[in-house]
Amino acid sequence: MSATRTAGHPQRTRQIRAAIVLIVALAFLGGAFYKAYSYIQDDSETPTTLASDCATGTAEQPIAKPSTVIVNVYNATDTVGLAAGVARSMRERGYEVGEIDNDPLEKSIKGVAEIRYGDSGRAAA
Repeated sequence: MSATRTAGHPQRTRQIRAAIVLIVALAFLGGAFYKAYSYIQDDSETPTTLASDCATGTAEQPIAKPSTVIVNVYNATDTVGLAAGVARSMRERGYEVGEIDNDPLEKSIKGVAEIRYGDSGRAAA
């Protein structure tokens, strides 16, 4: 005596469900690998704009030349070597780099960077 199927095909439904789960899992893994690859890929391209292209000023507020500014570069992230890479980029743009270290204030920076200056550096900042 054989069993008859009266309400749908449960085996076929399980196969479709398994295929859908597999496709979603592969899509998720593909996205994760793409994100990881884009995160770790080398960013050694030459910048398309130079600091001199971005600098603007007026006769009342002239922009300081990069060679006259000493820049201290601090790393406020967990990424090892980030400050050294930024310092290298700043030297390539003509800035004189002073200190390269982890952030001495240990602040959590919300944006891409933070410019800190004292009273004597207010005009150049």
